[in-house]
Parts: sequence; C-alpha cells; structure tokens
Amino acid sequence: MLQTAELIKNHCISFLKTNDISDEEIEKIKFTVDINKDIDRGDLYTNFALVTSKSFNQNPIVIAINLAEYLHQQLDKTIFKKVEAADAYVNFYLVDSFVAPKDSVIEHPDFTGKKIAYEYTDPNPMKEFHIGHLMSNTIGEAISRIGELAGADVKRYSYQGDTGRHLAVTMWGLRFMENPWPDAEGITITDKVKFLGQAYVIGNTKMNEAKEKGEAEYSKVMTEIETMNQKVYDRTDEEVNTLYDQGKEWSLQKFEQLYEVLGTKFNHYFFESQTAPIGKKIVEENLHATSSVFTKGENDATIFVGEAYGLHTRVFISAKGIPTYEAKEIGLAKAKYDLWNFDRSIVLTANEQNEVFKVTNKAITLLMPEIGSKMEHLGHGMMQFVGQKMSSRTGKILAGDELLE
Repeated sequence: MLQTAELIKNHCISFLKTNDISDEEIEKIKFTVDINKDIDRGDLYTNFALVTSKSFNQNPIVIAINLAEYLHQQLDKTIFKKVEAADAYVNFYLVDSFVAPKDSVIEHPDFTGKKIAYEYTDPNPMKEFHIGHLMSNTIGEAISRIGELAGADVKRYSYQGDTGRHLAVTMWGLRFMENPWPDAEGITITDKVKFLGQAYVIGNTKMNEAKEKGEAEYSKVMTEIETMNQKVYDRTDEEVNTLYDQGKEWSLQKFEQLYEVLGTKFNHYFFESQTAPIGKKIVEENLHATSSVFTKGENDATIFVGEAYGLHTRVFISAKGIPTYEAKEIGLAKAKYDLWNFDRSIVLTANEQNEVFKVTNKAITLLMPEIGSKMEHLGHGMMQFVGQKMSSRTGKILAGDELLE
C-alpha cells in the first residue's frame, strides 16, 4: 500500500510540473497520501489540493477536480479502479484483485538492512501451551513479518524455562499424582503433557495447603521444593534427571506440533539451563569488579539496586547460589549476541513483565553496553477469563490446541 501511495505522489509532482510550478516551489510543498479510514470513500486519499491552493492560486475544489482528471489518465488501470474528486480531496479506489508484489520491500531506516532478532511465544516445558502463548505467537509473527516486509534480516527465537521453581514444583508434585508416569505405549503426547500440567497444579495446591497449616509445615515443604530445584539445576539425582529429561522431551515435541499448525518456524531455541551459567558467571565476575553494579543483600543474595536508576531492586543470584530469572536474562542477551551479532533484539512478553525488563535491560546496558543499547522489550496485553486471570498454577487455562481444534 505504501508503494502505491508513493506512485500517486510521483504523479502528483508531475502534475505540478505540467502546470509550470517551479522546482523550488515544489520542494516547499508537503502533501500526503494516506489510507482512507472510510472505505466508502476509497482505499487512499490525498490532501494535495488543500496544500497547493496558494501555489495554483485556485480554489482547492477546482484543483482536486483537475488533479483527478489528470491522474485518471496517468495511473495504471490494473491497479486503480477509480480516481474521484470529493470536495478538496481526491480519493483512489484500487481494483479488487490488486495485491502488492510478494517480493516488495517497504524501506524504513529502523528496519531496512538491519539484523533484527525477535523473541516471542516462550512456552515453558512441563507446562501446557495455553491461549496466552497463542496470542504471543500471533503478535510475534505479525511484528516479525512486518520487519521482513520492511527489509530487515529477521531471526525468530523462542526462550524456554527448563529450570526454575515451576520445574521444581512440577517434579515435586509428581509424588502426589494418582496415575502412573505416562510412558506406556499408546499414550498420546497431548495426554503426556496434560499429566505434567496436572503435576504442576497439584504441586502448587499442596504447597498452598501447607501454608494454611502453619509456618512449620510450609517451611518443610518449601525446603523440599528448594532441594528439588537444586537437583534439577545441578543434575545430581539420576532418578530426577530421567523423569525431567523425558518430560521436557514430551513438552518440546508438543510445542513443535503446535508450531507446525501455526506456521511458525523458529531459527533457534534458547533454554534457561543454557543461559543460567552464562548469566551467573557475568554477575559474579562483576560483583568482584572495582565498579560493580551488583551488591550483596539479605542472606548473602546478589542484588541489583534499581532505585539508583528510578527502578526497583531485584535478586540476580539467590542466597543458595542459584541464578534467578534476571541473571538468566543477562546470559540470554549474551548468548543471542554471540550467536548472531544483531542490530536490534526485540523481546515480546505479557505486560506484567514490563517492570522486570526495565531492570534487566538496565543491568545488561551497564554490564554490556554494546548489547544493552540494542535490546528492546514490548509488553502486550494478557489473555484472561471473565473477571479473572488465567493461571497454570491452578489449572485455570484454555489449552492452545483446544482452541486450534
């Protein structure tokens, strides 16, 4: 559509020249060709007549009529069905069959020739892919395709949380499941993934029940979950490793089935298990530097004091030495840049993460300015049930494949 608008502009300038308007005067004339909001008035319109009234020393309605007659003769009839003057404007109607060439590029300085990495969807293994992920995928696909249309060299990435508390809760919740581990022949990938999602729900339920029983019981349960989290992170328990690896594999298989239906082809997948050690190393090395951006907080946790930058404080390495989501984001930024030296990195998440990304992107900019200056976060709205938030913890979600079916 923008190329079509440029075509109209060029013919309008030719109209000026045929009417003996000087090049110097033409340089000063700033008219527009825009998309018509009222489809009954055509696809495009121009305010040319209003802007050039002084140059022609004529009533803009007369200019619009003359311009419409001129353009009707000049414009390609395979593209333009009708050119019509309407008061001081000229409206353009495109033929119904007109489609912009597939290889057309709309040049834009923020995109054309730039290497742009888009990260979106980001489902977590052992949690169901729900309609919130579908929305993120749709937005990510739309924005990345716009980037391609604008001439960018685009890479699509997905970042998946294969470590962290949600994994620990799922693995801990397995002990409460009535049904056996679903590795028997004949069980579908969908049912296997649902089993893992149920383990996550029951793990959270048992954790909340313990909290209601009192501090002693809750502390006991949280210690068990922390121990499981440590086992998942450092892979010191063979039985846990076996179940974890199989569950993760099932989840990734299910994700691929959904991506095939959605038409999404990611160039690379990043995992928290890969970015965690990278981020932890960067944070620890900086902590001991002369001008560190980190400091030690409560219980010896490593924190970033965001208040110094108008933000808020967040933990990057826990008291037990485990890198948090924030430290993993630092590792992810480094891993992305090492894989592909991008000009821009655009991350899409739900807007509930906006404040977190303000902190992590600030930390990345202070630690690695050449990377941080290229990082962008776009927060989008959240899919909700009527009056309540969707929650994988409680099982109140609509699975993505249910909607697609």
